Amino acid sequence: MKKIISMLVLCLTVTLTGCSGGGETQSEPKEPVQEETVEEETVQEDEGVQSDASQGQKENEAKNEEATSSEKSAVEEGTVYFVNAEGNVEKKTVSATDMNGEFLWSQLQESGVISNEAQLLAMNTDGQGQMELDVDEKFGEQLRSLGTAGEEELMHCVVNSFLDTFSCEKVRITENGDVLVSGHKEYGDYISRME
Repeated sequence: MKKIISMLVLCLTVTLTGCSGGGETQSEPKEPVQEETVEEETVQEDEGVQSDASQGQKENEAKNEEATSSEKSAVEEGTVYFVNAEGNVEKKTVSATDMNGEFLWSQLQESGVISNEAQLLAMNTDGQGQMELDVDEKFGEQLRSLGTAGEEELMHCVVNSFLDTFSCEKVRITENGDVLVSGHKEYGDYISRME
């Protein structure tokens, strides 16, 4: 704020000095320390210039705050479902500037839902409420290593996290492009939100 006011006062001082000199030039340049002192005194004496400068600065600050708030509004939220220590499915909100499948997958990994070795190979949405996820064999191995209850919890967390975050109604999960098969079930069809 002081820099802007100082610059305005400096410009005003140079303009007034140039105009009042009648074409004469100054023989000695002022030292920077003296200029700062003169500027500060001028700011204190001329409240009208200061209030104009303050008003201009306030307008600039308001514009900067609007730009910052629009940048903040670019942050998107998603929902991650996970199993807590008591064995209950819970959900939490996560935020990212670029919410995408890889980010959500990493959040599921950090929450302990998906093993760190498992990868999301592809995510596609059709724009009509359906999406497809293609996972690697590590996810399939994790799913097949679980009992019925563990499998249901894993699928519950993955399915609901993706459906809620990307506002879809159904998801189909494939393993390396093929039907995802566990020891208990084949997941060839679209899956709706799980309760």
